[in-house]
Amino acid sequence: MNSSIVNLHEVQDQLGLDDDTIKELYLVFVEDIKVERQNIEENLLSGNLERLEKSTHTVKGIAGNYHALKVYEHAVQCDMRFKQRDYENMDGNMSVLLGLIDEVIEQLYAYFQWEQTG
Repeated sequence: MNSSIVNLHEVQDQLGLDDDTIKELYLVFVEDIKVERQNIEENLLSGNLERLEKSTHTVKGIAGNYHALKVYEHAVQCDMRFKQRDYENMDGNMSVLLGLIDEVIEQLYAYFQWEQTG
């Protein structure tokens, strides 16, 4: 696993978890981040900036807790733009965030050899 995408080993070392437990933990991460990814898409389409901001902030927290570094770093930037009410190129920024979320999910599925469904 590329540590610039998800630093699994750092999380595992910090928490002192075995391989099976870390796998279960990251399955929860994938489920949570998929929900927020869907929320971002829906709020982008509806133009609901308040909910979009909330979902972006939630992604920032989830990604930070699970050491999904690229997602976290981009979510921090987007979150700051929301706080500054800077909506310029919001669609582009959210598109990048969605792509990074997809990359993390894809990498975790490959690393843990999970089967993709749906």
